[in-house]
Amino acid sequence: MGCSERTIRRIAAEPRHEFLARAAERQRKAADWKDEGLTYREIAERLDCTPKAAENLVLRGRKARKVPA
Repeated sequence: MGCSERTIRRIAAEPRHEFLARAAERQRKAADWKDEGLTYREIAERLDCTPKAAENLVLRGRKARKVPA
């Protein structure tokens, strides 16, 4: 699966409101970094995800603050 059993247990045990807050923060950071001129690849490296995931995070972050993509 690509992550340890310990990581899976931690995420599964994480309260939903904490998960949503953490996800929103990642989306906000991704959108901010894109606005600063970083590429999706650079954002992906900072967030330890794929460039496509970084693109989705940027889109969600911009949607949350209602900024055109």
